Amino acid sequence: MKYEKLALEQYRELKKKCLTQFQEWDKTKGIGVIYTGEEISAMVQVTKPLLTLTVGRGIIVLEIDLEDPPTDTLQGVINAINTFGSGFAAALGDQFDGNEVSADLTVVAATACKNVTVWLAMDYNYKIRVTLPAVPAGKECKVTRVLGASTYGSGTSKIQVYVAGVKVWEENAGATTEEKEGSFDRISTELAEVAVVKIFNSEAMTAGYLTVSWEQKDAQPYTVY
Repeated sequence: MKYEKLALEQYRELKKKCLTQFQEWDKTKGIGVIYTGEEISAMVQVTKPLLTLTVGRGIIVLEIDLEDPPTDTLQGVINAINTFGSGFAAALGDQFDGNEVSADLTVVAATACKNVTVWLAMDYNYKIRVTLPAVPAGKECKVTRVLGASTYGSGTSKIQVYVAGVKVWEENAGATTEEKEGSFDRISTELAEVAVVKIFNSEAMTAGYLTVSWEQKDAQPYTVY
């Protein structure tokens, strides 16, 4: 049995995939809004403190106060639009968590969103975010390397790793513009779990990048003692 385990482990190593994802800092995609209803036209507009949806000849169908709970966060605004429906739908940009202040949405004039997604930018973004794919059946994954840097004026900067929504690692990132590699060994994820890696600053950043490497291989069929 010992030799079988050794041969299987060697086979797993041969089939192992090593993957890398690179992400630049971005604040241009906070919320995406699209209209696919029957009206001939539709618009989305941010004037602060309001986000307004109109159809046809400027008929207002929904006004959202960006400072009034529960729509004072990006996810709250998305929920309000999706609950309203009527042909409108909204989604969160991949560089945001959803708990960001929706009043930080950048002012934008009325923009056509009929059958096209209009991405509403944010005035600020405090993070760079990489989301790894959920672990598929029969596989195991490990985050093996994190490398990145960010540009910021003051405050602190952290490297953070979340698995299934739980923060499992945090350490100081580099000073402004300084490249830093995470010092953790390896962080494992199991079936259906999603890992999210961030550089998160206490103050808004203006540039930066994040590279995350991970490996995926067949799950261990034996109990390891």
